[in-house]
Amino acid sequence: LAWGSDLLWVNAYSYGGMAYGRWWFPEQIAVKKIVITVVDVTNPSGYIEIGRQVCGRFWEGARNADYGAALTSVDTTKNFRNDAGDLMSDVGPRHRKLTISLSNLESAERNTLWSVLWGNGMSVPVYFSLYPDGDNAALEQAHQIYCKLVTSAAMTMPSFLQYASSLEFEEV
Repeated sequence: LAWGSDLLWVNAYSYGGMAYGRWWFPEQIAVKKIVITVVDVTNPSGYIEIGRQVCGRFWEGARNADYGAALTSVDTTKNFRNDAGDLMSDVGPRHRKLTISLSNLESAERNTLWSVLWGNGMSVPVYFSLYPDGDNAALEQAHQIYCKLVTSAAMTMPSFLQYASSLEFEEV
């Protein structure tokens, strides 16, 4: 295992996860077609597998998520002991879970977030990036997931005209 020596995006799928590529448009635009050309002349395999393209509107809050956002590596592997007492593993797939708190939402942000949560519910996936266009590409890669909400989100009002919500997402 060569932990920490892989280049950005390399072998993310090898561990049961997904690698994400993204492009943020600087402003909202209307298009009829998007053409994406992917070229990797250094790829020894000769091909690149692309499974899904997500295009659409985005929402970005005026304030960041609270400190303490939790990124969890969920490994569904089951360990058991055989008759000889050896610890064996039935290897399962891995995925990520991301839990965030938004404790400083203003009224307009609350309304937009609520319409996304209510409109998508727990069945429609979203593309989530905790650090969009950040300076640290590895941090951004780790904290962006194509996911679904896994618990019903509550919207609270901790003080006058200030709203809060905690969100828990799991990779699809």
